[in-house]
Amino acid sequence: RVKVFRFLLCNGSKKVTVPSKEVLTYLTDRKELDNFLFESLVKSSKFTIHTKETVLGIEKEGNLWKLKTQKDIYRAKIIIAADGVNSRIARQLKVKRNFGLTYEVDVETPFREEILVDFTGFNWGYYWSFPKGNFVTVGLGEFRRKAFGLREKLERFNKKHGVRGKILNS
Repeated sequence: RVKVFRFLLCNGSKKVTVPSKEVLTYLTDRKELDNFLFESLVKSSKFTIHTKETVLGIEKEGNLWKLKTQKDIYRAKIIIAADGVNSRIARQLKVKRNFGLTYEVDVETPFREEILVDFTGFNWGYYWSFPKGNFVTVGLGEFRRKAFGLREKLERFNKKHGVRGKILNS
């Protein structure tokens, strides 16, 4: 877990630093956070968790949800569908979603003390750098259905902000 005491916001030539003597936020690796949350739910007697079951369909049945998988049929007041951006559940329920595209990598680099967000050159998006200890997660996102050259754009922002090092994943 990394403690962050400073935010740096950029837009063109304008830069604003938000420092604090108190911790502004904590950052951790996504896999560690997901595992912590999952294990917390598993230990609770209030939840039933089913894994490795493909959802075949979902429908409202009175005040309950009826969920059919290849193994069984479940009924519940609440269902958490954590099936990602291409959610089968959201499509079936015709959930209206706004789309954006992102590209993100982890870069092995000396420790950085701040979260950096740069809005330069984006109409609807931004570049980010989040410290995670011996690496930073850097990425950019644009809120539109089609975006091109995200990898190259990320490389330009990394260079602009001095992010250099071995790419750990992409």
